[in-house]
Amino acid sequence: MGKPYVYDARADFRGGRNTTVNPDLLNATELVDCTNARLSNTQIGAVMKRTGSQRFHVTALPTPIIGLVQWDAPSGKQTVAIAGGNLYYKSTGFGGEFTQVVPGTLFQTTGYADLIPFRGASSGAPLLLFISDGVNLYSWDGTATITLLTGTTNAPAAKLLAQYHTRLFAVDKNFVKNLFWSRVGDGTYWTTGLPSDGGSAMVDVLTGNNIIALDVVGTSLLTFTNYSIARFRGYSSNDIQIAQNTEGVSADVGIVGQAAHARAEQVIAFISERGPYMAVETGTQAYGVDVENDFSSANQSVASGYAVGHHKGRREIWNAIAGSGDGGLNKTVLIYNTRQQNWCGPFTYPFGVRLLSGYKDASGLEWIMTAGSDGFVRHMDVGGLDDVLAGGTGGSAYTMNIELSPMFFGTGPGVAKGLKRFNLQANLPAASAVHIKYAFDGNSLTDAGLIIGLSSTTTLDYRVDAVDVGHRLRVALNDASSSIPIINGLVTEAYNMGRPE
Repeated sequence: MGKPYVYDARADFRGGRNTTVNPDLLNATELVDCTNARLSNTQIGAVMKRTGSQRFHVTALPTPIIGLVQWDAPSGKQTVAIAGGNLYYKSTGFGGEFTQVVPGTLFQTTGYADLIPFRGASSGAPLLLFISDGVNLYSWDGTATITLLTGTTNAPAAKLLAQYHTRLFAVDKNFVKNLFWSRVGDGTYWTTGLPSDGGSAMVDVLTGNNIIALDVVGTSLLTFTNYSIARFRGYSSNDIQIAQNTEGVSADVGIVGQAAHARAEQVIAFISERGPYMAVETGTQAYGVDVENDFSSANQSVASGYAVGHHKGRREIWNAIAGSGDGGLNKTVLIYNTRQQNWCGPFTYPFGVRLLSGYKDASGLEWIMTAGSDGFVRHMDVGGLDDVLAGGTGGSAYTMNIELSPMFFGTGPGVAKGLKRFNLQANLPAASAVHIKYAFDGNSLTDAGLIIGLSSTTTLDYRVDAVDVGHRLRVALNDASSSIPIINGLVTEAYNMGRPE
């Protein structure tokens, strides 16, 4: 008499990456590993290999790049980078170079710069890009003129910058516990006087911590320190309120660094000393429970340089951190999918991610770009190779590795199973090269064979036979090609070796 068949079917991976819970206790929708793979937003439940990266320009900018933004300049969309003491700008698209603005060195060469577009309230006022580089406040008109504002109309020596309620707000490098604001509708005028004029107030008096980041959510301006978040509200000196300590957003959760936050719709995502958090006007919420081990095992000595960005097109929050083997650079990016509210990644890169910023292409599609530690600004969601040159040549392959939660076939770990075959449901481009790897009971993974893709538009069933016996089965999917396979499901077939039919 033959042994009865048993099956383990996985056709939903929305649970994403979970490295905190014991793998044997994970749900069938969760993944032990999701390296260089993301949750698909177009085929919900599927997991796919991440896309690659490409340089926007030919020649590297001086390092480090301390500021990066795309804004609507008078001539159209323009990417601006601050590096080597200079402002560089470039229109959208790959190829060519950034243009350096004369007269040359003006800005700081270390630290970070905040770049905020702001339009004055007067009729016909142009949109300007205001820049705080840690020492001074400047404005840039997008064509030729950089204006130094510090020292004029009481403009601060700006370390941080934000826009809120038709004013600019800044933190002065000489008064890092104070918040300064400009006149209503005029980011160049900071002199005090009427309620609509400029002003200042002290923040975080009780703890004495420096303000290290500013961001806006809802009707509030949030001021972040390493260990707390205060809330600023109001339009004029008559109604300004600063809520801090236990009355603020948080009395004991802060931010690790100036670049470690990004606004995503109605929340601010940020990295704290306890991992990833979200802040709203009324409080904070930890959202990284599934990946706490990934954050705690990162290089905490360089946490002040972590970066956060919002990929609007894919509804993803990117958390760039320095893994234990990254040499102090942010080569590891953990991804939170806001639509499915689960994690994927890490995305691993051959370069450090210093800054993350949104990018809209000529077609109006929204992406994410980065300022790399090597001086290159890159599109981070294109093709199937990393670090492709601006002209479209070169690049390096990277490896996707997806490991499913262990399989027990409904019989529990005490019953032996005899592996028979795998049936993979996937959309595999013709150039893809997916390997199914497996192992029973703590053994090393064995390669069941290479699956050559047959289509780039259709989900097909691919069969791979495999023979082995054990109790607890691990299964991983691996691809090192330049293609982007989409994995929709896996059915594993085995024999129940515990009893006869």
